[in-house]
Amino acid sequence: MSRHVGLTLVASLSLSALAAPAFAYDIALDPARVFLRYISTTTDSGAVPVPATNSPSHPLTLPCDLQQYGVQIDARYLSGNGTIYPQLQSRYYTLPNTLIWSDGYEFGATAPFSIDRSSFEPMQVGQTAVVGQMSIDAKDLASRRWLFQPGDLPANVTVRHLLHLSIFDDTNYSHEVDDAVPSNNTRFVYLRRECP
Repeated sequence: MSRHVGLTLVASLSLSALAAPAFAYDIALDPARVFLRYISTTTDSGAVPVPATNSPSHPLTLPCDLQQYGVQIDARYLSGNGTIYPQLQSRYYTLPNTLIWSDGYEFGATAPFSIDRSSFEPMQVGQTAVVGQMSIDAKDLASRRWLFQPGDLPANVTVRHLLHLSIFDDTNYSHEVDDAVPSNNTRFVYLRRECP
């Protein structure tokens, strides 16, 4: 009798392990749908697609008198379980890999920072969200204090702008969820602020 009970217990543990697999979350940044926009004292670029040829040796050129720079991406919620709260994060690096820090518009008004985070609308499985983020801004009085400044990008130096999508499962963005395919959450945009 005890032998029969032992076999039943093993069989039932095996079946329960198979019946409840962990659900994999996956959000993707569509590499073909990344656009940038910059504004200088004389130019508004409008939406410019980031070309597939963008690389350290072929950076996109920004004007020296840059005032605002931002991106627009498509985020796709490919798989998961229920509502997620996505966040787009921006970081800047001088090559090869030196993180750029900023004090915002008013030196000393904020603690130095190295990341800009933009939270956007909750998403359900199968949805695509078009997300914009202005991460460099010397014009907007309401937000420039907390954003990177044009001078944070060294003149005539190629900079890597890292775009990264993160997933949270709460409205306070306090509990980050692992992404099953993290390789599709990141995109690099190479930039160069050209100055005389």
